[in-house]
Amino acid sequence: MGNVSLLKLVSTFGRAENERRTTGRFAIEGVTCDRGTLLDLSASGARIIRRFNWPVGSFKLIAIKADDQCVVARARSMRCVRTGVFRYDVGLAFEDMSQDSRERLIRMAMMYSRSTDFIRASA
Repeated sequence: MGNVSLLKLVSTFGRAENERRTTGRFAIEGVTCDRGTLLDLSASGARIIRRFNWPVGSFKLIAIKADDQCVVARARSMRCVRTGVFRYDVGLAFEDMSQDSRERLIRMAMMYSRSTDFIRASA
């Protein structure tokens, strides 16, 4: 699958009406993040659960790892909602990311997707 095909695949499927991400997201498992527990991943952002607040608009470097692959990205908090004691649901947008890094994230998301429905729908 070519580079353009990967980005088009993720861009056209799975967007909800209130979704702010420009690309579709994959619910994943088996991928880790140094800033919290990774719930879903797309070419343009991620959703994590973490113990501490990440103020909206602030940036941090984030490392996303799966097996022998690692992508480091500059992430901006777009949403941070306290859901319990020491529990925050954070929506992140990746910024200033290279095309190569985005494509590696897409491959990770597809490979570690919890459900194949999204992938099958795009085939």
